[in-house]
Amino acid sequence: MRELLHIKDILVDINSSNIEIKFICDEEINKKELEEFYFITKVFKSIHTFSSKMNLNPKLFFNNDEWKMFNNIIENKD
Repeated sequence: MRELLHIKDILVDINSSNIEIKFICDEEINKKELEEFYFITKVFKSIHTFSSKMNLNPKLFFNNDEWKMFNNIIENKD
């Protein structure tokens, strides 16, 4: 849970058909530990549910890199 302290900002950009969410983290974050935190999976599933209800295509980024864990979760959810 301490890895949440390293998330400095969350930027959200929504247009007519897409939602882009960027988690801006400092260099001290341990991404693996963050991904193992049970709450992250819940956050990802919530983003997916919201996006589906709003007919938006979601993309999540960890800093400037697409967050593959999110894609894996939503592919397995459907």
